Amino acid sequence: MAVVRRCVVVDTNALWDDLRLTGITWQVLAAATADNPTWLCFCSTVLDEARARFTELADTEAKHLADTTRKYLPSAVLLDPVLEALKAEVAQFADYLADRILEGLKAEILPYPEDVTHAEMTARALKRTPPFDQKGGGYRDNLIWLAALAEAESLGAELILVSNDNAFKNPEKGKGRELHPTLVAEAAARGVTAHLSLTLSHLITGYLYPSDGDTEEKVDMTALATREALEQIAAFLGEHLYNPGVTASLDVQALGMPSSVTDVMINYVENIHDMTLTKLQEIDGGQVVHSFTARCDVELDVSVYEGVAEAFGWSIQNRYGHGDVSARVYKDARVSGLITLSPFGLAVAAEATEWNAEPEDYDYSWDEACGCFPSLHAAR
Repeated sequence: MAVVRRCVVVDTNALWDDLRLTGITWQVLAAATADNPTWLCFCSTVLDEARARFTELADTEAKHLADTTRKYLPSAVLLDPVLEALKAEVAQFADYLADRILEGLKAEILPYPEDVTHAEMTARALKRTPPFDQKGGGYRDNLIWLAALAEAESLGAELILVSNDNAFKNPEKGKGRELHPTLVAEAAARGVTAHLSLTLSHLITGYLYPSDGDTEEKVDMTALATREALEQIAAFLGEHLYNPGVTASLDVQALGMPSSVTDVMINYVENIHDMTLTKLQEIDGGQVVHSFTARCDVELDVSVYEGVAEAFGWSIQNRYGHGDVSARVYKDARVSGLITLSPFGLAVAAEATEWNAEPEDYDYSWDEACGCFPSLHAAR
């Protein structure tokens, strides 16, 4: 099955009910776009509109609080700390939103179109070219469309515009969920296949996870977000646990090998499963540190005496002097440690603090009487 390269551009109305981007749909989108060729983008126009909306809502709330003070409180001074906190929220919102998009969602902020002149925009308005309406309104919608189209063309990707704005919809009766045919044709002329998705939920169920349901109501977004986040975390651990500095010093006995083994190095980790997470604390930027445990398959390279490697049936990779060899060992293991998750539940950093072989995968037997490992036996 061919992998579809997609450029998803989000219009401002998709943010109206959740300007802070904290809802479950954003968690699903973060997971959905983490490890596949789907680019999630926000136009600078959209960010400016979102900031203006947030400021407007804050001003309305401040006015309401001031009115409440005059009616019910003996002194306006009592409300000053609340109003100051509200002002601080407004001042910090621009940075918060940009950080949420760039660091949390790993999305891109598209600049205003620089190659579109005022004359070209005026011509589009006079011709009523969508998304300009029949009265010539729709300047900001055009900025979003042109920025989105340019980005999709640059990426060589299918364009999906997430918007419930009538300016982008097909005006024919019964086709309001489709992109305006004029915009479809304009995109096609630039080699881009373009679609319209009315909501973030429709984007998820219609394009990103179509097998999970035909309608938004059929999909459990919370379960979907949890499933995708765990898959991303497992993939992250598989890619990073063998890196120096991520895994603590390996204990050969804990890994089920005789103490004569030295210089243990992890080649790769795969098949991470049975993972558990326990929240420990929240840190800067909304990131959360968890402890974790997981089972996995581990490939190790070890230094050991040749006779020991042969006794266990380990694959010898290199021979050195005095009977020493490098051998390859495969283990069913359990790993535990710490992992830092983004505000959207995606892994951003990890540290493995302990590795243990599963009990059935030990390559020696312990003699309680002598407190040693006298009886080597072949590995399973």
